[in-house]
Amino acid sequence: MTTWGNGRALRKLSRSPAARRARSDCENVKMGGLPKLICMAGVAKSIQYCLESSRERAHFRRFMGPAGSVNDYGRQLTGAEIAAKAHREFVGGLWEEVGTLQFEFMKARGLLPGHRLLDVGCGALRGGVHFIRYLDRGGYFGLDVNASLVEAGKRELGEPELSRKSPRLVVSDSFEVSRFATRFRFALAVSLFSHLPAGLVGLCLRNVGEVLEPGGRFYASYWEAPTSNHREPLRHPSGIVTYLDADSYHYSFEEMREIAHANGLAVERFGDWAHPRGQSMLVFGRP
Repeated sequence: MTTWGNGRALRKLSRSPAARRARSDCENVKMGGLPKLICMAGVAKSIQYCLESSRERAHFRRFMGPAGSVNDYGRQLTGAEIAAKAHREFVGGLWEEVGTLQFEFMKARGLLPGHRLLDVGCGALRGGVHFIRYLDRGGYFGLDVNASLVEAGKRELGEPELSRKSPRLVVSDSFEVSRFATRFRFALAVSLFSHLPAGLVGLCLRNVGEVLEPGGRFYASYWEAPTSNHREPLRHPSGIVTYLDADSYHYSFEEMREIAHANGLAVERFGDWAHPRGQSMLVFGRP
């Protein structure tokens, strides 16, 4: 067990890829709305990636909100935009392709109708509509920061399906998956970590890890960088450019492994899962 009073351990951690990553987050102005306090927490607790105190959580909420966000994901869509299905592009487009992909991927991993599935960053239910129709009543649990996208997802599904399948949908700005008061064998986050700085990736992993069943697995896609603290922008074959310090974010596998270990999880590469834009897949679980 590492203690922060242990100077040798702290010096060792300060040289790790995760610590360098946290310092980089602090040094770069591209972080925009990322509060200084979260940056400093990332340096001082570079392996924990914790947002424990009420003050840190308040800063976190401002960071995720529309005014302070590093992207526009916090913007609430209007009713007219939802009616025009603008939410389908807002969440990245490829509505049918990526929705079907994640559904078939999870079925291939063993997801059965009787299982419970946690969908973190469920958005407008691009994948959720497929999962809800497949799973037994009450088997789908979706969480997202954007209330308007959750509302758009309800409209995509339709009232009869909502009533028949009773999905649990929660709006949360801090990955409050414990609000579902249940545990999961399967959890999924598609195109979520690509929009989060390292501290928030850690918060997500910590919270999801606490609600996994023994042997449960959390599948999460991300943009993979070839090296840790990779400062140069990366242009992926799909044309998308990712960054160390701005949305869309990239991470090395080693950085993801350190964040996972700091939050009590093990991680393995799944690798290529046929994502049309080239995101890689990770598999998290309790050691």
